[in-house]
Amino acid sequence: MSNMPETPDNSNRAPEDIKVYRLSEQDGDVLDALLANRNAADKAADGQSDAEVGFSITDGPMPAGSKERAEKMAGLLNVLGQYPADDVSEDLTVNTLAFIEQAKQRERFAAQIDMLSQPRRTLGISWRQIVSAAAVFVIGASLLIPAINNQQQTAYQAACASNLQGLGGAFGQYATDNAGALPALSASPGSLWWNVGKSGRDQGEITSNSAHLYLLARGKYVQPRELNCVSNANAPADGTMTAGHFDWNSPRAVSYSYQNMYGKKPARADDLPKMVILADKNPRFVFDDKTGALKFDEDVEPSASSRQHDSRGQNILQAGGVVEWLTSPYVMQEEGDGAGTLDNIWGASGVEVYTGRETPTSTGDVFLVP
Repeated sequence: MSNMPETPDNSNRAPEDIKVYRLSEQDGDVLDALLANRNAADKAADGQSDAEVGFSITDGPMPAGSKERAEKMAGLLNVLGQYPADDVSEDLTVNTLAFIEQAKQRERFAAQIDMLSQPRRTLGISWRQIVSAAAVFVIGASLLIPAINNQQQTAYQAACASNLQGLGGAFGQYATDNAGALPALSASPGSLWWNVGKSGRDQGEITSNSAHLYLLARGKYVQPRELNCVSNANAPADGTMTAGHFDWNSPRAVSYSYQNMYGKKPARADDLPKMVILADKNPRFVFDDKTGALKFDEDVEPSASSRQHDSRGQNILQAGGVVEWLTSPYVMQEEGDGAGTLDNIWGASGVEVYTGRETPTSTGDVFLVP
């Protein structure tokens, strides 16, 4: 029976249970020198065992100032050399290699964690800076886009007002040529007036109020394109409408609503110069895709503004040629039978539901329809 201490069996120990001690830089230099000296001694010895050769600080050069450290390490190594070298088991080899691989993997993970913890940069710019710049851009866009849209609508509003100024001159010239009358064809009171886009005639009757307005183009007081509002996306393209046409081809193509000319006594330019006779399209009468005709929309409030300017308001033209911007469809009647009363330009006084045959209730009642 051997007197040597039993060698610990590490073959079945998990790699994470094995402690690893790292040498200091000075100890590493001393160990390298001792191993180099041992290798030289091994070559000089012939037939001697490793224990007989041993480690010695006198077998070769040692690092300066390391004598005491080298003597202690050589003594320790010589003690370890007295133990018999067991054959290395396959399990120990596998476990050792696995331990080495796990150590390398931990180092790689540590390096990746360290890299991810640092501010990531692209072309010298951190992600934080990129996110901050994007946030500034989004905020700026949210402020800029409404401003641009508002400027565009303001420009459309001004262009529409300028257009109505020109139409005011055309109405004035027409009135001069026709004894103060506003443009009107022969029509019977109570006839259908929203038949826009049809023939405009029904058994000899004029059934479209917009046909009265188109008299300005037929009489060459204006070019057909001057009857278009720039805010109307469905207005006919320049050149598609001529003086030879009788009416617009579709209710969608009409940009302005004109005073209803189907009353017993149609309005005249010379009688009521302050009366509103033309405005951006009435929002309460809409195009029905199923029938291809106009209909009254009960869901639209009487106080609604024309849709042509983003529902912000409407340009209006008075018989005397004055153009104004109104944010409400209510005007004060200053002349005629209803003088001193508040009048809604989108409907006939006292009427709530429309079938297309309603007419103004008095000479001063403003009722603008397609």
